Amino acid sequence: MPKGCFFGVNPVKPRQEVIDNLNVNISNISTNSVLDASQNVWKSRVDLEITNKSGNSFKEFAVSFDLPQGCWISDYYLYVEGKKEEGILAEKKSAKWVYSNIRNVNRDPGILFYLTGNRVSFRVFPFSGNETRKTGIEFLHKEPVKLKIDGNIIELGDAIDFVNETVETENFAYVYTEQKQRLPSVQRKPYFHFMVDVSENKDAHLFDFSKLIENVLDENKPLSQNAQISFVNSYVNTFPLDENWQSRYKSQVFEGGFFLERAIRLALYNAYKNGEYPVIVTVTDDIQSAVLDSDFSDFKIAFPESVLFFNMDSDGALKPHSLIEKPKEQLEDAHYSFDKTVLEYRISDNSRVYLADNNEPEIILKKDIFNINEADIKEKNWLSAVNMQAKFMSQTLHPETSAKDWRNMVKYSFISKVMTPVTSYLVVENEAQKAALKKKQEQVLSGGKLLDTDDDSQSMSEPGLLLLAILLGAVLWGRRFRKQARPE
Repeated sequence: MPKGCFFGVNPVKPRQEVIDNLNVNISNISTNSVLDASQNVWKSRVDLEITNKSGNSFKEFAVSFDLPQGCWISDYYLYVEGKKEEGILAEKKSAKWVYSNIRNVNRDPGILFYLTGNRVSFRVFPFSGNETRKTGIEFLHKEPVKLKIDGNIIELGDAIDFVNETVETENFAYVYTEQKQRLPSVQRKPYFHFMVDVSENKDAHLFDFSKLIENVLDENKPLSQNAQISFVNSYVNTFPLDENWQSRYKSQVFEGGFFLERAIRLALYNAYKNGEYPVIVTVTDDIQSAVLDSDFSDFKIAFPESVLFFNMDSDGALKPHSLIEKPKEQLEDAHYSFDKTVLEYRISDNSRVYLADNNEPEIILKKDIFNINEADIKEKNWLSAVNMQAKFMSQTLHPETSAKDWRNMVKYSFISKVMTPVTSYLVVENEAQKAALKKKQEQVLSGGKLLDTDDDSQSMSEPGLLLLAILLGAVLWGRRFRKQARPE
């Protein structure tokens, strides 16, 4: 089969990230699921014992796990020196900043926060040699769910007797698993969308790239129909791939960087409600230098057929990459096809969206942009969680709205006590650390989302640093005093 040819091969699942905990693992699990009859949802608590099986101190438990669709975290606790400390729901950047600073002085934090999509990071620090620590998480969910945490399968809830129909508002719909499988199955038509690197000095590859694109088009005629091409640097200029594409290529201004993330998002957004979908092919001699700093897990509603895109190598072979995990890394031994069906959900007579054909429930946006009524957000309420998730999806499709709505999204999470992609559950050891968290959070919320974009490395103002230094100094002094006062 030709190097660039697609047809006649099988689908592939992308590789999953493996985190090595260095002998710090879950050693015991207990669960308790209670039905909240007022809203017919489960509140399930998972209690964990985590053991450092090595003799070394200052080890960290660090895993990530995927939340099933329709399942949210609504509480968290961690035992610190024999005392149960309840989790604080905080603005995400503030919580991560405080966790990092406390961890650096070997204190006792634990944290949960979203990475991308439904993937959650879960960290506890520190562990002494052979120490076991207790922690727990509460989950809010409508249907029975399975979680995989640190290699353990955890089943929560049972099937309950309720009308298993779509939950629908004017802004969004939540389609249950059973209801989803009754939707009509359709097959959207795939087409090539080439994304050509026209950053600084890439004009040297113009002739070679043009020949490689021509070869791929010749070898994959079905995908060549209605194909598109985008010339990408600091801007994204998109055209039909017609007889004039090469002259357009030659007329490009080769400058700036290769802003691939922006180009991919734009292509996926423009196609997600259409009867055709793009097979994205990046054309560059160095994908590692592309501006592609995050994956597209938050954007999964826009690519229900496949999580793959392709990078063309110097021989014209199309190498698969994942949209949802480490997109710059090539997938090895991948097989794929473009004959997958999807499920069609009609919003109106002239509008529809397409869902992945699987056994997972789905949230659908009926309006791309909408506002939340604060009165609709209630504490530990499942429908409130759906509402907030739909709003986050709306902001993902329209990032121009996120700065304006960001503080409200944090506020709604606080009201509901449900963790969202803009908040985090954090346990700290004492009042001094809580004061440091409050100080940082006030600073971030007053500064705004776009003024503090680096989650881990942003510094406070000088007064903020001074306060934190005093607080952490008090923590260390108090710890030393307790040790000295402890009888031998």
